[in-house]
Amino acid sequence: GDVLLVAGNSRISIAIHYLSQSSWSHSALYVGDVFESVTTDEDARVLVEADVNEGIRAIHLSAYSASHIAETILRTRWLQR
Repeated sequence: GDVLLVAGNSRISIAIHYLSQSSWSHSALYVGDVFESVTTDEDARVLVEADVNEGIRAIHLSAYSASHIAETILRTRWLQR
C-alpha cells in the first residue's frame, strides 16, 4: 500500500520534529477496505499505524486526517495491483 507521512501537532509529534529534524513526525500504511461491515466509501479508506498509547491499530482515514497538520503520500512506481 501507499505510505502516508504526516506532521502532527501533539506534544510527542513536536518532540519527534525537534529530535529528528524531520518534516514528518509519523507514518501510516494505507491498506484500503479491510473491514467487511463498511457502509460508505469514506469509511472504506483504512490506515494501519503504530500509536504510542494504543499500539498497532487500524484507523479510518477520515478520523486520522483531522488530527494532523500536514500530509503527503508516497507511492512506489513498481507497486501495482
